[in-house]
Amino acid sequence: MAGPKIPQLTVKQRALVKGVASGMSITNAGIAAGYKPKNADRVASLALKRPQVASYLTNLMDRKGLTDSQLLTTLKEGLEANKVISATVILKAGDPTVTERTADAKSMDFIDVPDHPTRHKFLETGLKLRGHLQPETPPPVSPVSINILSVDGLTKEKIFERLRSALGSRRAA
Repeated sequence: MAGPKIPQLTVKQRALVKGVASGMSITNAGIAAGYKPKNADRVASLALKRPQVASYLTNLMDRKGLTDSQLLTTLKEGLEANKVISATVILKAGDPTVTERTADAKSMDFIDVPDHPTRHKFLETGLKLRGHLQPETPPPVSPVSINILSVDGLTKEKIFERLRSALGSRRAA
């Protein structure tokens, strides 16, 4: 009986998936896989969206025990993250709950407080997984059409002036 069919991936795609599964960022995994640094993020992101690459990543994560259930549990825990900080508590005079300390006694206590930066990171991750948070993309730039009817008698300055005028009217539109 044959096992599950393993999708055919390039050497770079396999290295990319293994890098991402090991915890590397997409950019760093792309660079480590051999993609050019200047466009590793874009090319690696596109590669990870290919069905066979995404399937390979999912299978690899499942084999390593990173199931959807475990990831969701960890995500939920991260949304409730706290940190322990030390706090100096100054006791009030006449406090009936204090029996052994005087009014000016100080003690070092440790308290749990919400870890907002960690919670934010987990929230961001959850929103991305649900498709509610997309990376910022610059607006598309439309091409500019500039007609220079005759080059005869036009100086370089006149050509640049026409270019500036055309670009200025484009921005205003």
